[in-house]
Amino acid sequence: MADRFEMAESDALPVAVQGSRRSRWQRIAVPALAIVLVAGGGLWLSRNQLADRIIMGQIEAYGLPATYEIESIGPRTQVLRNVVVGDLKRPDLTVERVLVGIEYRLGTPVIGSVKLVRPRVYGQYLQGKLSFGSLDKVLFAPTKPNEPFAFPKLDLTVEDGRGLMLTDFGKVGLKLDGSGALQNGFAGTLAAIAPRVAGEGCVGNGASLFGKVSIRDERPSLFGPLRLAGLACEGGVQSGAATVELDFLADKGLRGFAGN
Repeated sequence: MADRFEMAESDALPVAVQGSRRSRWQRIAVPALAIVLVAGGGLWLSRNQLADRIIMGQIEAYGLPATYEIESIGPRTQVLRNVVVGDLKRPDLTVERVLVGIEYRLGTPVIGSVKLVRPRVYGQYLQGKLSFGSLDKVLFAPTKPNEPFAFPKLDLTVEDGRGLMLTDFGKVGLKLDGSGALQNGFAGTLAAIAPRVAGEGCVGNGASLFGKVSIRDERPSLFGPLRLAGLACEGGVQSGAATVELDFLADKGLRGFAGN
């Protein structure tokens, strides 16, 4: 990126100058301009490499197979695009754009905030185990050996997030929007839809959920209505449209939850 320099009319050099003086100015100006261009290019490259080292350092620390493009570099914000995590043919996560906020703690740059624009995540909940493929290394990694899972000290914004979950009960589509500190302050809305769910001898049709999600003191919560278009169970038990109000609160470390 080249900067544009303009010279005011009052700052212009006189037209009539001695030949030796003009040559001297040219000899000085050309190396000076070269130094400015090289320095400016070096500064841009160093920022690019710094951002790449920070981001790649985080990715390598978790051993994530990921590819991305750098859209722009700034002293406080780096913008990535076309992020793919996992197998390129069957990714665990894709993100259209990622805005990474850089904080400087004791002179050391760290990632302080992340904004995900149109993320698409794919996971499963089978036999009581939740998994998002290669993302498990990040999502469920303990902060220290032999310590339970803890949310990172990170401000997260999710814009038009979508997901598809394969479960023992059927396929579930998800939509999430929200923002805030993951340890204390995140708030948003979660929508889920499942055309058909089955379990415990019952089959439900047209299941949908629209609720509020939040995290307070590292404890996630969900509140909202779960609706069913119809329910049929073994033994001839059936029902029409039904609504159930859900109110769940998880423990720290996601060790369990309680609710109504």
